[in-house]
Amino acid sequence: MGFGGSQFVRLLSNLLLTRLLLPEVFGVMALVQVVLQGLQMLSDAGISTSVVRSNQGDDPDYLNTAWTLQVIRGVLIWFVSCVLAYPMSIIYEAPELLGLIPVVGFSAVIRGLNSSAVLSHRRHIHLKRIIIWQLIGQILTTLITILAVWHYRSIWAIAMGGCCGCTNKLSFIV
Repeated sequence: MGFGGSQFVRLLSNLLLTRLLLPEVFGVMALVQVVLQGLQMLSDAGISTSVVRSNQGDDPDYLNTAWTLQVIRGVLIWFVSCVLAYPMSIIYEAPELLGLIPVVGFSAVIRGLNSSAVLSHRRHIHLKRIIIWQLIGQILTTLITILAVWHYRSIWAIAMGGCCGCTNKLSFIV
């Protein structure tokens, strides 16, 4: 249900966004996402897996350490995305990448601030809470992004919608 609901929200979002924006915008955002996904994959330290599998996974000190590491990882991803923005804008001859990559990259910092309660729910397989948390966050992100794109008709609306969506997920108590 969670996966299907998520895919349905993404489909609706993409259908609406393609009507509001030029096709070039999607190409530029795809470049931004490739850079950030690459950074996230290269920096994956297995923090979530460690909490789920460790015997100490319920220890508050262990969870606090995991949370601190995830915050540090988010800051490092953002820093590297800032460093990569200039070369990427030159390589792809897209000056908008100079600002977009760091702005969208800041979402890694926001995601790093997610509560360690999310890790605990994954550890104890509370799927209903996790799925609800993810779906509500995705729906709010989609609504914010669509409203921003409708109002501004700019690539920056997509970037800001994504950052606002990460912030919305922080506000939910899982």
